[in-house]
Amino acid sequence: MPMLQELLRDRFHLVSRYESEKRPVFDLVTDEGGIKMRPDGDTVPVSWSQDDGRTLFMAKTLRDLCERLGKVTGRPVIDKTGLQGKYVIVLTYLPAILTDNPAVQSSGAPGPGGDIFSAVREQLGLRLVPQHEAVDILKIDRIEKIPTEN
Repeated sequence: MPMLQELLRDRFHLVSRYESEKRPVFDLVTDEGGIKMRPDGDTVPVSWSQDDGRTLFMAKTLRDLCERLGKVTGRPVIDKTGLQGKYVIVLTYLPAILTDNPAVQSSGAPGPGGDIFSAVREQLGLRLVPQHEAVDILKIDRIEKIPTEN
């Protein structure tokens, strides 16, 4: 049991369980043209935004990539590529709020971009495929508002 859950169980009498539910997800699969990432293990994951609104992030494993893509898309992303090891994964895209903005589209800002789905396909040689799959969901049955003493 993770340390935080154990603390919540001891102090707040947390009663929880995992339950499997079918939810909308994205499967991360290899595109027909093959991957465009190069193997590497020394890149440190970082994330930042550039001045023109584009977002750039780097990761080293597909697990890191799936976690970040899940945050961007709002759905869990499940690695179905079958690829192992570490890669140099660099992805630049325009956040959805900017891809729908005509002023940004016509600005002619240089460099790669586009929505997250196009960027994943064009820059990484991968695709995000919408699916409905069973996902483990943490369900809280009970928790006390006032903690017990230390």
